[in-house]
Amino acid sequence: MVNKRKAVTTLAVAILFASLIIGSLSYYFNEVRVREAKEAAAQAQSAKQNAEATALKSEIADLKAQMTNLTGLVNQLTSSDLVTALETHEMTGSASSEMGGLVSTPVPFNYLWIEGSVTNEGSGYAVAAGLQVDAYSAAGVLEANVTVPFTGSTFGSDNATTAFVTQKYGVSDFALNVLDSGQKTHVDQNIFHEGIAANWTVTPICWSYSATNETLQNSPLSSQVSYLQSQVTNLDTLIANLTTTKLVASLNVRAYPAMSQNVISYSSSLWIVGTVTNVGDAVAYNTGIHVIAYTAQGTLEINMTCPLEGLPVTYNATTRNTVPQLSPLNSGYGYDSYSSSNSQSVALTIYTQEQVSNWTITPIWTNTP
Repeated sequence: MVNKRKAVTTLAVAILFASLIIGSLSYYFNEVRVREAKEAAAQAQSAKQNAEATALKSEIADLKAQMTNLTGLVNQLTSSDLVTALETHEMTGSASSEMGGLVSTPVPFNYLWIEGSVTNEGSGYAVAAGLQVDAYSAAGVLEANVTVPFTGSTFGSDNATTAFVTQKYGVSDFALNVLDSGQKTHVDQNIFHEGIAANWTVTPICWSYSATNETLQNSPLSSQVSYLQSQVTNLDTLIANLTTTKLVASLNVRAYPAMSQNVISYSSSLWIVGTVTNVGDAVAYNTGIHVIAYTAQGTLEINMTCPLEGLPVTYNATTRNTVPQLSPLNSGYGYDSYSSSNSQSVALTIYTQEQVSNWTITPIWTNTP
């Protein structure tokens, strides 16, 4: 009986021991499976992150290459060289006749008179261009420190002189100009200042592109991509603005019937006079106006391109078949001559066989010569 009880006890202990071993093994292998699953998930996540980082680094490299190309293009487009031919004189404010008698005597402030021209001899546009004027008294006191555009005539240099100019001449326009390559603009300005200026410097200035020196090496790759994308977008927009041409026509158009006056016969005609202005930032090449006109019966009477002319000219709609010589029209605000202005006068007459009653006149141009 005793031996039987020992046998039962031994068997129970063996079963318990085996259960413990099986449980431990089950727990161990389960832990191994969990650990392997975690490691596999971590490896997959790491591989995904590495792939994303590789893609972001590739995008960063591509964006940097785009920025290099775009920066080069912007620098080329804005490669300007402003050359001045200016005379400067310190004028006594009490001698109002020196201001053409436009203001009552005495003028309470002296003024610096600047006259001459500025020419852009560079190959690109001079953007946001103007004159930086600094004037000093004999004792070295700064009397004027102001940036003015090439256009405009009268400016103040501080609160008191600006208030005087505004009261006598109206609000001055300080918007800076754009000068195309080869364009020349006339300068004739009066800059009021306090005190007496004995020495002055007049320096032509214009905008130039400067890449942001922001360092992003320690920033997340996604932040670097976002920043570079915004920089590329800004450069694209800048280039688009610098290469955009837009002609705006302001024309008076009248149609005249055939008539006889003083034994002289006149054919029917279409009379066009006004201006065409380039309000874009790029040069307009091969500019002209395309004229289409119909009779009251709907018959096409005129379908021709005419160049922009500075003097009155006449054309015959039925015989003028030659290709016209079309000229460029600058952007910017120079006004020394027709060739350097962004606005061209139009004065032409087109003779027709039949009187026209409706018409369409459209400015035309090309973006390249």
